[in-house]
Amino acid sequence: MRALLPALLCLPLIATLPLAHAEEQDRPVTQDQRDNPRLTDELFVTKAGQANLAEIQLSRKALEKSSSEAVIQYAERMIEEHTRANATLKAVAGQLGLQMPTELDIKDQTALSKLDALEGNWFDEEYAEHMIAGHRRTLALFEAVSNEDHVAGELRRLASELLPLLQKHHAEATQLKETIE
Repeated sequence: MRALLPALLCLPLIATLPLAHAEEQDRPVTQDQRDNPRLTDELFVTKAGQANLAEIQLSRKALEKSSSEAVIQYAERMIEEHTRANATLKAVAGQLGLQMPTELDIKDQTALSKLDALEGNWFDEEYAEHMIAGHRRTLALFEAVSNEDHVAGELRRLASELLPLLQKHHAEATQLKETIE
């Protein structure tokens, strides 16, 4: 009985734990919160690095498969600018002792496989759609990080500096889609 006494005394405290976060749990979860759970330095570097890799690899595929001059020019810019952004991210991640991703996430692997199977205008339309969606997700990530106090200052600054470029990429992808249709 004496061994059970400490456990029994803790029961009222344990029972109130779910109530402590009841208000938070009652709030609806937004799509951004599902896509960007509480951001840590490591999670941001992983997601941002994967986004850069996706833009680069999908754009390389566009250079291989597209015959549209507009798509080719856009893809060349994406390769150049996301390669540069990834190098900057890698330098900051290295300063913080964080590893960069080397592979695409499953969503982008699937998109790459899908693009590989398409030709002509079908390819161009799907590529533009992915550029729009990918930049929309990346914008949400970078906007979230630039406002997160618990993320390293260097990463917040980098996110803030790259936001205008990502906004430009998103707008250009939207224009590209309209040009293709």
